[in-house]
Amino acid sequence: MVENLSVNPKILNRCENAYINVTIANRGKLNESNVTLVIYDCARRHIEDLSLNERYCGFSTIAVERENATAMRLYLDLAIEGGEVCIYDSKGREIECYNHSFHGWTPWILGNKSVVKTIREDAYAKVSKVYYLEESSEIFTTSIPKLDINETVNISANWTASSCGERFIIAIIDPENSVPEYNESNNNLAQFITVQTADLKVCNISFRWLNGSQISEKEIIKHGDNLTITANVTNIGVENASEFYIQFLVDDIPIKNETIPGLAKGSIISVNANWTAIVGEHVIKVEADYEDK
Repeated sequence: MVENLSVNPKILNRCENAYINVTIANRGKLNESNVTLVIYDCARRHIEDLSLNERYCGFSTIAVERENATAMRLYLDLAIEGGEVCIYDSKGREIECYNHSFHGWTPWILGNKSVVKTIREDAYAKVSKVYYLEESSEIFTTSIPKLDINETVNISANWTASSCGERFIIAIIDPENSVPEYNESNNNLAQFITVQTADLKVCNISFRWLNGSQISEKEIIKHGDNLTITANVTNIGVENASEFYIQFLVDDIPIKNETIPGLAKGSIISVNANWTAIVGEHVIKVEADYEDK
């Protein structure tokens, strides 16, 4: 089994070195030999838009599975009035529960499957996006010639971050399942780390009348009113951002796309879109770099 995995530092810049330490142990009743340990960098990113797929909205149980995923996050749109929505991993372990309306990303969920369950009927759940990571490269592999009963072995490796972004470092013992075991589920551990780069953040969404005056929370927006949606986009990362796209959506339907030629680190820009209101309740979103460039 893999008893411990540490990666230091957990936040680093491109081309910096990280120190990886893995502790493996034999907690079975037989001695083993020639046991393989592999450490992977899981940094291959995929983001899928599910907002218009009816399979991922309105059901009491919504399962999201991606065959080669090592970890995933879900973007949820939840309308909750007294009910509850909970997120579970592939082993049925509870990750997070929500008892109020929510629009945003879940925490990371390890494994290739997530399940969204509506606990009571007075709640509505929709999965609008899935963001998942796959294995991208092998960092280190070794064979442990001897692993006796209750013996522990510490193995260390140095790794240089050549690419940026969020990732999991995963240590797997006996990846080919060549050793018969009564418990295969404890043969891997994962550690989340970040290799810093540009980091775009959307904040401060507000609404104005076309004359530029702010729309207060007490004002009523009526059907047919014309207004401007405004948001700020900040680069909170350590590198400049190259060209990216901004998208405004109302109920997951795009109303404006805009190309931003770039944004220096520490800089902020204001973006806006005009919209003619229609009767009803709406979810308005502003997304930066929605194509994950």
